[in-house]
Amino acid sequence: GLSIAASEAEVQAALATDSPLFGDTPLVVLQAGLTPNAWADPAEPAGVAWKAAWFDGQAALAATSTAGRLEMVADSGHFIQSDAPTVVIDAILEVLAGG
Repeated sequence: GLSIAASEAEVQAALATDSPLFGDTPLVVLQAGLTPNAWADPAEPAGVAWKAAWFDGQAALAATSTAGRLEMVADSGHFIQSDAPTVVIDAILEVLAGG
């Protein structure tokens, strides 16, 4: 059956290693190429730092797999699936094919 304690122990063990969290599992992180309107002109320097942290976080997510990559999708906003559906489909097919 399901054991919360065992599940937590597995998560803690996975996080404690130096190897990437997802090993060599294919992973594609798609990043919007357009700055969302809400971020258009954030107050300096906090806005610049916030954007940098967001982009760094996406790069860090891609690095959780040795087969991970980050792709900037030009002319796309938050809804990449609507703005660039072909890019999303290609990324899904790439992951399903094993990278």
